[in-house]
Amino acid sequence: MGSATALFKAMPKPTPCRAAALVLACAIPTIALAQQAPSPRVRAARDSAVADTTRLQQLKEISVSVTLSEQSLQRTPAAAAVVDQDAIRRGQATMGLDEALNSVPGVYVANRYNFAQEARISIRGAGSRAPFGTRGIRIIVDGIPQTAPDGQSQFTNLELANTGRIEVLKGAAGSLYGNASGGVLSITSERAPAAPFAQGFLVQGGSFGMFKAQSRTAVRQGAFSATASLSYLSWEGPRQWSDTDQRALNLGFEYLLSGNTVLTGRVNAAAWPLSRNAGALTAREWARNPDSAAANNILRASNEDTDQQQAGFALKHTTDAGEQWEASVFAWRRSVDNALATPSTVQPGPTVGQFTEFRRTTAGVRLSGQKRLRPSDSAPLVTFGLDAQLSRDTRLNLRSLAGVPSTPRTVLLDQDEDVDQLAPFAQVAWRPDARWQFQAGGRYDRLTFRATDRVLTDGDNGGARTLASWSGNAGASYVVSDAFVPYANLSTSFETPTTTELAIRADLLGGFNPDLQPQRSVNLEFGARGLLGRAAQLSWTATAFRVWIRDAIVQFQNIDQRNFFTNAGRVQNQGLELGLQFRPVERLQFNVAYTYADYQFTDYKVRRGAVVDTLDGRVLPGIPKHFLRLELRTRIADQLRLDVDQTISSSIFTDDRNTATPCAQAATAPTAAACVVDGWATTNLRLTWSGTRGDARVQPFLGIYNAFNTLYVPSVIINGGFGRILEPAPRRNFYAGMQVNYR
Repeated sequence: MGSATALFKAMPKPTPCRAAALVLACAIPTIALAQQAPSPRVRAARDSAVADTTRLQQLKEISVSVTLSEQSLQRTPAAAAVVDQDAIRRGQATMGLDEALNSVPGVYVANRYNFAQEARISIRGAGSRAPFGTRGIRIIVDGIPQTAPDGQSQFTNLELANTGRIEVLKGAAGSLYGNASGGVLSITSERAPAAPFAQGFLVQGGSFGMFKAQSRTAVRQGAFSATASLSYLSWEGPRQWSDTDQRALNLGFEYLLSGNTVLTGRVNAAAWPLSRNAGALTAREWARNPDSAAANNILRASNEDTDQQQAGFALKHTTDAGEQWEASVFAWRRSVDNALATPSTVQPGPTVGQFTEFRRTTAGVRLSGQKRLRPSDSAPLVTFGLDAQLSRDTRLNLRSLAGVPSTPRTVLLDQDEDVDQLAPFAQVAWRPDARWQFQAGGRYDRLTFRATDRVLTDGDNGGARTLASWSGNAGASYVVSDAFVPYANLSTSFETPTTTELAIRADLLGGFNPDLQPQRSVNLEFGARGLLGRAAQLSWTATAFRVWIRDAIVQFQNIDQRNFFTNAGRVQNQGLELGLQFRPVERLQFNVAYTYADYQFTDYKVRRGAVVDTLDGRVLPGIPKHFLRLELRTRIADQLRLDVDQTISSSIFTDDRNTATPCAQAATAPTAAACVVDGWATTNLRLTWSGTRGDARVQPFLGIYNAFNTLYVPSVIINGGFGRILEPAPRRNFYAGMQVNYR
């Protein structure tokens, strides 16, 4: 896979005109071929597919598998949700998970519009303090964990334009997936269609120099099917020093070895040679020029160069009695060269920063089985198995000059970081009759962290830590009627510090922080779902939850991209999640998603020398208390659709002290400081058309983000030093594109 990454980097960066010409050159012959008269069988299949999108249909029962055993979403005794392909891709720019996930109650995606940091995803508060990437939430893509054993996740290999489905499990799911499972995102790529051959092209461009192109090929022959997606993204970004350049290759296959045994595989490679980091702004900088970048980030050429390769294979066998046995193995390698704006303590200067060379190799295996205790559908279904995973990291911090390691190389930190995880688990799902469903399970995780210090001038700071925990869950649902299915769930989870959090010590020495402990949580939820109407024209969901967290891992300070962590005593997250889908007539649908988030520190003391700050009762920063998403889906003609999304957020605190000074007022203060971000509302519009010509489907689309040109801040740096706390969103921007699919 290394050669694939080298090929990506060797590819010349295309201009939008040249790239568009290339895609159209490929698409035109496809369209021309499509104009030939299709066979009667193909025409009948196509007409049936078109009819399905234009008539009011009885909704099919939705199932979920993120709960380990496949079951009906309507009956699942836990807060789960499914985002389908239309919501992920139809008319979307497919550049950020907020496009799809902000419509799920309980989920908040703070898009930082900064690919060096990636979006911050929070589920019921879990993950809200991630300084970069995603933590506190388990990420799975096509069965391959994107979460390392230490709990750190990333989306480098995810291509939204190739995604067919996202399952969301909210709340503590430690008994299902172990460490860092405050929530789970299970993402599945689109499978090959039934046709022997399918080819698709996507090309789009827009504001801030955005250009994206994708080619997707699928084949199916007998028992074998495969897909291949090749994509490219170039974006100058809405702020200074925020451009990115990304290439991704995603391959998948499925082979039916026999009537009961299937082998699947995924191979992915991604290269992001350019992801410049604009950094956070002070309130004064934001008021004067919201599309600017932090001066030190430009002077020290802050940029992240990432490549990642991964592969995973799974063998699944189903017996005639319905038992299932599965074995999967996966591995991925991640390489990051990160030029930071963090100042160097050695020969400091305006352009002197730090440069991190980070290499991670992760591998794992999962063995699982499913068996009913007796041959009856009403008998308990037991799922059991073993997860084993390891990661091997090397971390080298160097003094840099304008983003390049200085010569001779000055080593600030050089250490190896290893994590081993072993976790047996078991889960029982029992449906004794047509109304009741029960589930319960447990898991034991044992993780060993080791650090080998290679800079011994300040002594050997290496060492090892072992962190272990039991997790469990129990839930039940009862079908009163299709219109009312209540459920309850009680679960526990734990979350260890990541190796990055352990490696950054207040004393700046090597090794791991000996004082930072894992956090543990208990999640209690009561909810209900329902379907109303002859054709399921209205569906609704409501959940009330409370999460008790002990030893919460919090970021108490951020200075020039360096984050310092500690344990708060106790945190209590409670809230309400409401979801509604209403289709009054055939061509019109309304979707509503509302989250009420009351997240507070109940016991939190911060010691700064001889001073102790008591922050009991303060609100967790970085998350709005009220978050509302309103969606309108219309079909204004047979194949012409208009989608409107209205997003409304309440204000956001930026520090643990809950500084209440509005950012507009802080912009006039003589010194930079924390402030509270005002609430905001934005409107997005998408217009799509779909038509057929022979065997080809052509889908042009147009999108407008932030249609009313609102100036707002969706993401903040919590407890940012020197008042650098604001990560603003872009003003009004546009994109347009064309999707061509041929079968």
